[in-house]
Amino acid sequence: MLTYDHFVLEKGFTVSAGRKALITLLVLIGLILIAVGIVYFVVKAGSLPSFIPGHIAHSSAHRSKRGLIAVIVGAVVLLAAVVGASVGRRRSINPGPMTPNSN
Repeated sequence: MLTYDHFVLEKGFTVSAGRKALITLLVLIGLILIAVGIVYFVVKAGSLPSFIPGHIAHSSAHRSKRGLIAVIVGAVVLLAAVVGASVGRRRSINPGPMTPNSN
């Protein structure tokens, strides 16, 4: 069983396990919302899957407002994941060999 408190990222940066789980969750939610938004744009309201709200029987209209809102919220959630991944990163204790300046 892994009991690491921090994960080492590229270039010697570390991030806590809880933060990595939160970032992963935000990315998944953002991608799902963008996919749902695309479904709202592509599928007619009468043919929407039952797990997506907005079904209107015998309708040939598309749910553009709901699609736009889902895509925008998905993009905001993805942006929050990127900001969360980049803010608060720390250098690891052992970043690697240091190279002397050639001044």
